[in-house]
Amino acid sequence: MGELKEFPFLVGTSGLLVISFIFAVIAVATDGWYDVQSLPFLTEYNSATKTEKEDLLWLVGIVVLILLGIICLCFTAVIIVARFCGHSRGRVKLGGFLSIFTSAVFIVALIIFMLSFPPAETSYGYSFGLMWASIPLSLAGGIIMMLLPDDAFLDSEIVTYSAAGPK
Repeated sequence: MGELKEFPFLVGTSGLLVISFIFAVIAVATDGWYDVQSLPFLTEYNSATKTEKEDLLWLVGIVVLILLGIICLCFTAVIIVARFCGHSRGRVKLGGFLSIFTSAVFIVALIIFMLSFPPAETSYGYSFGLMWASIPLSLAGGIIMMLLPDDAFLDSEIVTYSAAGPK
């Protein structure tokens, strides 16, 4: 198991990132983004005609950005699980960066959505709110991970392997 003094921080970070992951998955899979939407994004795009699809291509972009953030959260989860087991020395800062990057990706996706549907013209739904709620969670998790001690980050020691083993 990893160092005992960082255990509460890893548990807290895990909780933040799991909640952020759940919020992002619910937001991308449901139809509660705004008041006139009756289908999830990709279903709405697939049911449109060819001329409508050209106007709705931004929906695919939002989904791709949210999925990129979800994938980054999955990589961060692997790093945290490895750290619980005492591994992943030198990779905690990478996990923190991925969590902060996830927040930035979610913000870009929400900005694109808000540019397409300004607040004066529509009322936003629960999926939109869940995406906004997942941003501070993943940002806080990333900042906590960046503050954890990581003595092997960018270690310059190069290990070479041969038939006899590492040198």
